[in-house]
Amino acid sequence: MPNWLAKLRGWSLAAREAALMGANVVLYLLLLPLAIWRYGSAGPLAAATAAAVCASASALALWASDVNRAPQRLLNGMLFALLLRTGIPLGFAMVAQLAAGLLTWAGLGYWLLLFYLVALGGEVLLSLPHNGLPQQHPAGTGNGGN
Repeated sequence: MPNWLAKLRGWSLAAREAALMGANVVLYLLLLPLAIWRYGSAGPLAAATAAAVCASASALALWASDVNRAPQRLLNGMLFALLLRTGIPLGFAMVAQLAAGLLTWAGLGYWLLLFYLVALGGEVLLSLPHNGLPQQHPAGTGNGGN
């Protein structure tokens, strides 16, 4: 396992959520010129709204998977995190599309999709278990299956 990934696994929940928010802010700042160029003054607002919705949903999903780390609650935590991670941006997109306002005109659906994919990748990386990875057995020692 790469050393940086092992370090990520030891971070506290607050530190992992701060890293997730930081990644969204960096992506927003990188895409800000594109938002202004493509959609004018409404572009940055639509991109910021999408970043905030996706980052909040991912932070809640990260919390849900963190509080349900016990082996008997792992599936519940994963499903609840999936509901939060997907449901909040999707529900927001549906409401925004029905309202058909300025944010929809400024490409909110595209911004939501972009920030969702980045937040999904970051949240999955940051929600890896702290321990419990399969142990590597040295060659010739067997793994108890003989």
